[in-house]
Amino acid sequence: MTNKLFLKQALCPRLVLVDGLTRSGKMLTAKLVSNFKRMEYFQPFEPVDHIPIFWRLGKLDFETARAFLRMEMDSAIYNRAVGRNMNLRRADSSSIHLALNHDEYIRRAENPDTDGVMEKFNADGRWPLFFTHEMLPNIELFFSVAENLKVIEPMRHPVDLAYSWYRRGWGERWGEDPLAFIPAVDVGGKAVPWFAADWADEYLSLNPIDRVIRGILALLDLFEETYGGLTTEHRDQVYFLSYEHLLDSPAEEIEKLAAFLETEPLEEMTALAAREGLPRENPDEKLEGKLKEMAEIAFPENIRRLVEAGRRHEEGVGLRAPGGLMRARRQ
Repeated sequence: MTNKLFLKQALCPRLVLVDGLTRSGKMLTAKLVSNFKRMEYFQPFEPVDHIPIFWRLGKLDFETARAFLRMEMDSAIYNRAVGRNMNLRRADSSSIHLALNHDEYIRRAENPDTDGVMEKFNADGRWPLFFTHEMLPNIELFFSVAENLKVIEPMRHPVDLAYSWYRRGWGERWGEDPLAFIPAVDVGGKAVPWFAADWADEYLSLNPIDRVIRGILALLDLFEETYGGLTTEHRDQVYFLSYEHLLDSPAEEIEKLAAFLETEPLEEMTALAAREGLPRENPDEKLEGKLKEMAEIAFPENIRRLVEAGRRHEEGVGLRAPGGLMRARRQ
């Protein structure tokens, strides 16, 4: 008989995820949200990404995956609460030195007493915050382990995303780059991203730019399908953030995020936003040039679908100043 993995009691009933597609503005969003009152500074913690992928690929059953995920998250939450495993590398965006209240985290590490830490953590209403990648399609698992879950999903223009992915080499890094720490599927000795497992043969037949475009479109479809299947209660726990609006109207977007999280920014938030270069130029003004560059090497059908996805994004987030892409197509 196979033993069932025991689902331990949660260390904290609250959980926040800053999720989204790679290169969608998650890092900027996480740095801002981390500096709201009662919010922990964000943690990029690989098991929180990996376990749901193993479940989705059928390598873990649901009950094992949720017990495993809770155990790993609780371990990370506890270690952060007592001051362990903090990123002190100042050049990293996740460095604890970038927190407005970084002295509080340093004091944790210097405190030899761990008794009662979690009792105080929960009494103070602290929110653990994890930084994840493309986890909305697997969000059922997170709802099953967190009594009070809030998910923030930065959404960036698909043309911008595709261009950024291509420039970062994500059309060929899976299986080739030892620093790509995202699980991949083995198809005949070739690495295929987990989100392309159902169309692996097609993925392997494509060139890097078409892999990128097809991958982003597939993930956007998964996001839409998953969100559409959520209950009304769970939909209310997911907040879609326009990356473009965050750049050009940061104060307004920070206020909306604070309302969603039922908290407020720390007093120095204005200075933090300025440190992060906010407000800054809206990147949608350069979309036409990026699209033209990709269209020279990508399949026309993929470019057509990418343009349609871009239009849906522009209309969905209500961009106040649509970029060259939408204007050019509507003249």
